[in-house]
Amino acid sequence: VLVGLCAYFKFYCSYCKPGLRFCIPVPPHSRLVNNQLVCDQGYRISKGIADICVPDVEEEGAVLQKAEKYIKMLEYLKGDYKFGYAKSPKLKISLISDPMVLRVLQHSPKVQFSEDMIEAKITKVGFRVLIRFYSLFLFKICLAIVVLLCILKIWINRRRKAAMLRARAVTISKEILDILNRQIMMSVKSTQFKPYVLAQQMRDALDIKEDLWQYVNEIIQRNSNVEKITDDQGRAMWKWIGPVLYKTESIDVE
Repeated sequence: VLVGLCAYFKFYCSYCKPGLRFCIPVPPHSRLVNNQLVCDQGYRISKGIADICVPDVEEEGAVLQKAEKYIKMLEYLKGDYKFGYAKSPKLKISLISDPMVLRVLQHSPKVQFSEDMIEAKITKVGFRVLIRFYSLFLFKICLAIVVLLCILKIWINRRRKAAMLRARAVTISKEILDILNRQIMMSVKSTQFKPYVLAQQMRDALDIKEDLWQYVNEIIQRNSNVEKITDDQGRAMWKWIGPVLYKTESIDVE
């Protein structure tokens, strides 16, 4: 009788559904699909007199592994965000397609939820991120040093060139003062010579370049022994008004 009863429940008695009086209740974590017992995700059928759904240990382990991967990914995502390589430390919940994994994450103390986002509670930084960040940091420092050295070199070269031009201008200015001194002496001896000399003629005669002429002109302009006037055409003219030195080889520009 017992064997027959077991056989009846196993092979002839159906699971409960509307309209049946004698039936087997649908076990927990399961549902009927086309009169067939189907277990929920994470469960498997255990055969017996009445089939039931029991936790699937293998699938549960796989779900835990997936959840752990998501947690690790979120931790490194937070690290990437800290170093500026990610736009946000959070991940949209909708991107987690597996409901079992999402259920595990909801009970995990390693993550926190805010609205439709999920975020890790701790931060981990990958070795590649550190290498990338500090390599870029060192590159910027080296680039800044190179730029500063280039600027310093340009500044030193300009100072050196300016010093050379000033030294050359002092020598040429002495020649110009000697010429002006001789010009005034010749104008006294003969009316054929004018006491004034055009500044442009002086520059052309001595073949003075523009950058050097600026220093020469500055020295002559500061010299109190030289009178500076302009002719009717607006051209600069110089005249010696200092003491006339008949026996001198050079006149001090100071």
